Amino acid sequence: MHANYNFRRTMLEILKFTIPSLIVLLSVWIVMHKLFKNEEQKRLWELKRAAQKEISPTRLRAYERLALLLERTQPEALVMALSERLEEAGTSLAALGVQKMQQELLRSLRLEFDHNMSQQVYVSDEVWAKIIGARDQMGAFITTMATQLPPGGGAMEYATVLMTAPICAPGSFGGAERRSKRIAVKTAKTIGLFVLLAVLAACEPDKTCRQDVDVNATILLKGTFIDTAGVASSFTTWDSITVQGVGSDSVLYDNEKSVSKLLVPLRIDKNVTAYALTWRGKTDTLYMWHDNTQRFISMACGCVVYHTIESVAGRSVWMDSLKLVNSAVENIEQDNVQVYVTIVQEPESTEE
Repeated sequence: MHANYNFRRTMLEILKFTIPSLIVLLSVWIVMHKLFKNEEQKRLWELKRAAQKEISPTRLRAYERLALLLERTQPEALVMALSERLEEAGTSLAALGVQKMQQELLRSLRLEFDHNMSQQVYVSDEVWAKIIGARDQMGAFITTMATQLPPGGGAMEYATVLMTAPICAPGSFGGAERRSKRIAVKTAKTIGLFVLLAVLAACEPDKTCRQDVDVNATILLKGTFIDTAGVASSFTTWDSITVQGVGSDSVLYDNEKSVSKLLVPLRIDKNVTAYALTWRGKTDTLYMWHDNTQRFISMACGCVVYHTIESVAGRSVWMDSLKLVNSAVENIEQDNVQVYVTIVQEPESTEE
């Protein structure tokens, strides 16, 4: 009994020293842990701040160089730079052919971007993707303008067209060509705006245009076939058709098979559009008179020209009649013109 009492008393004495020691040790560990953690966070913050002082000016210079790059790769800047190089070499733009001038402009465009290739390290992937897109679209713009010169046009005419083409520049019949020109200049302006906003940290960069900006008139076929027995049947598909803009080398459909509808752009520089439609060896002409209205879609998509068709007519070579079913031509697909045609099967001749 006395031994048990002494044991319990001894254990109590040990616990009186052990428990406070453990509490003190735990408190010290918590305090030191927080202290070391705060010191580590402070050190990381100082390192980040020091790095930011170095990176921010570098990123700013990168944006400045990219903004200057977009300015230097505008058509007028490329043409003027080429003209100066030719003058130093003792020649002029007038001595160049259109193809040679196009090659030199594309070469200058490529060299300008190659010289600034290292800037992608300091900007976001989205910004660099827009820069690449601007380069590609400007190259497409330069190439498209060369193909739209009138016959016999020289380098001076080519330079004039490049330097005077506005954002929504008039084109002939190529909806894709008009879109390439618009996107090229629009992308450059979008990037310039993004650079300004990135420097000022005011808001997010402009978004990519995800809206369809192609504006085409839709032409449908309403055909009637009458066989030798006088039985009539309807058809709505051209078995083979070629569509070409009148006064243009642009061929929209080249002997296309099984075409149920034709999507054709309307001119934005004139109020009448004409297409030559060749079907079954005969060529007819479709005329569409229309009003043009330019509308602003968004900062990313730029401007789009909508049309209102007032009347349609044809030469009646193989087209029997035309019907205007919807006058509005916008960036949504809808039926506009119906072409009516009747085919009568000729009876087989019999030899007596």
